Parts: sequence; structure tokens; C-alpha cells
Amino acid sequence: MSIFITGATGQTGSQLVEYLIETHKLGISSPTDIICLARDLRKADFLKKLGVLIEEGDLLDFKNLQDIMKKYEIEYIFHFAANLNQYNSFQELYDSNCTGTTNMLDAFVSSPAKWFFYASSISVYEGYLNKEKFQVFDESMPLGGIDPQKDNKYAVTKRIAENSVKKFSQKYPKKNFIITRLGPICGPRDRMIIPSFVKILPYPIPKLIDKGKDTFSLTPSRDIARAVVFLTKFDNISGEVFNIVGAPVSYEEIFEYFSSYYNRKPPKVSLPYWLFKVFIPFLTVIRKIVKRNLMIQTIFSEAALNYLGRTITYKTEKIQDLGFKFKTSAKEAILTGLIEMDPNRKLVKANIKLKKKDEKEKKSKIFDFIHIFKKKIGQKY
Repeated sequence: MSIFITGATGQTGSQLVEYLIETHKLGISSPTDIICLARDLRKADFLKKLGVLIEEGDLLDFKNLQDIMKKYEIEYIFHFAANLNQYNSFQELYDSNCTGTTNMLDAFVSSPAKWFFYASSISVYEGYLNKEKFQVFDESMPLGGIDPQKDNKYAVTKRIAENSVKKFSQKYPKKNFIITRLGPICGPRDRMIIPSFVKILPYPIPKLIDKGKDTFSLTPSRDIARAVVFLTKFDNISGEVFNIVGAPVSYEEIFEYFSSYYNRKPPKVSLPYWLFKVFIPFLTVIRKIVKRNLMIQTIFSEAALNYLGRTITYKTEKIQDLGFKFKTSAKEAILTGLIEMDPNRKLVKANIKLKKKDEKEKKSKIFDFIHIFKKKIGQKY
């Protein structure tokens, strides 16, 4: 029995690989029970070290996907691969996210495999990019449109792909199809959320809106891995949709976690939300002009400007009612991601006074440990 994972070179897919190897869930007895699809083998070095089997291929090569299904006794398919590139055209996004998903579905139903997990996004909801200050989404909420001229291109492709999964689940009732809507992902190998906060941290600009009291739902990649494996316990949920989103955390707290890691004072300067809204058109123009600056495109992206100054909550009671518990805090996800990305804390300069204070506290803890150790040795002998 084998497990097939697409997007394993990415953050969420690689976290699932690690989790399965560590826990031996789903009958895993060896890393070679996991087959990973990799379009670029140069990005698969991390997977090679873990000992999984790697198949080179592209989601648009249907025959290759079929051959992989025939080659291994696959029972579970986790389709995490997606094109997130904001520079790509709608057609390029459509090819990867829609045609690629349909190819995976066709290969799945023509194989003995029993489970198909599709990683969707909370961006599919109607109102995802509207301007309401407070919003709450659960799985029953309506989805947005599929016109790329009117709606976010990426969100449109995820909606179309979701519709494909639902149609297949109705057509093939003996198979299991699960849709998971993932929130903004954070943790090891994060290349979007954590880098964005790190890049903006040193800049002498206001970083808080309304004193940072609004909340942002970071989703630890470890909990995503745990959640999708958890759902395999149930054979009566085919065609169901589940939000997998971390607990809300305030922007003030998020910046405190980053500041603490880099021995800096947390930001205190804040803009009122009404003033921030005045700047949004200007920031949008900057993003359109400076198209190839990754920092500008990330920090001033449509999604980022949409989240700032607002509280958007995604309910997860549906999976929690089945017995699932989120275990990883936003703080833990941020710190593990920072340690993996910048273990020597070189990307942001520390505040000298805070750094010396931190070093002094560390030395004090070491001396305390030595003192306690010597005392115990003395008592023993």
C-alpha cells in the first residue's frame, strides 16, 4: 500500500511527508511507501534525504500520472500541488490548478486508490476580498464567481477545481473525495507569510492598524498534515468540505513574536483604519508599477491589503466536531519557521541593548544550571 503526494516539494506537502514518516500513520512502514510527484528534481533534495520515492512529472502529463498509479499500489492521494505565482496569467494558473486537478481525478478514478484529498483555499468564499471590517466564514457559505476579469485569478481557479472534485464525488460514490480549505499557511519552509513579516520588520513605517487588535488566522502546516490524516478515519464523509484554519491571533501578537526572535522592540506606531484605507489605492498603484519586486508584490498584494485592518474568522467546528484538535499555536508555527529560514538571525538587525540583555539572561540560565548540577553532584557524593 502506498501514498501519492503532489506538491511534496512545497511547504504543506513536505510537512505531510515528514509527519507520515515520523508517525507511521496510514500503514506507512518505510519512507518508500510514499511516492512524491516532482516537476523539478532540483527542488526535491529535501525529499531525497527523507528516503521517499520521487517520480518526475507534471500535472498536465495525464499518461504519466496514470502510469504512476499503475506502478504502485496507491490507496491515498493527497493533491497539494498548486500554482500560486501572482505573475502568471489566468491561463497558466488554470492549466496547473484546474486541468492538473482534473487529470489527477481521472487518474484516481481509473485506479484502485480509495481516497482523494484536494487542498483548496479559503479564498474560494464569496466576499473573500470585500471591504467589510468583520467577517465570519464556515463551510456552508457561498463561493465567489468564476470570472477572472471580475474576481481574483487564483481564487477563480480554486473554485473551478473544487467544482470538479464535487462532480467526481457524485459520479463515483464508491470512492472517497475530501476537500480541505486551507488558511494562510505558516511553519517550516514557509516562503510567503514569514518572509513578508521579516522583510517589513526593519522598515521605519507604521506596522499596526488600529493598534494591531484585529486578528489574522495563521494555519500551522503541521496541523494541516495531522488534519488530513485524521479525516481518513471516516468512510462516510466523501464529498464533504472542511475548513482547516488556525486560531485567530492579533497582529500585535504576531509582531511581538517576530520582534522577540530578532531582539527588537515590538512596533508601537499605529494607523487608524480609516487612514489606512486612504492609502490603499496608492499602494495598489505601487504594486502595479513595481511588478517584479517580490517584496512589494507580497506586502502590497491584493490579499495582504485585504487582510490588514480587518478581522476575518474561519470556523473549524466541522472537523473539530469529529474529534480533531488543533495542537500547534501560531507562536510555535512562526518560531519553527523562523528557525528553519534564518537560524542565525541575520536577516534583521537586533537592538543592541535587547540583544545584550538576552545574552545575559542566557548566561544566567547556564550558570543557574551549573550551580544546580554541582549541588546535586555534591549531595550524591
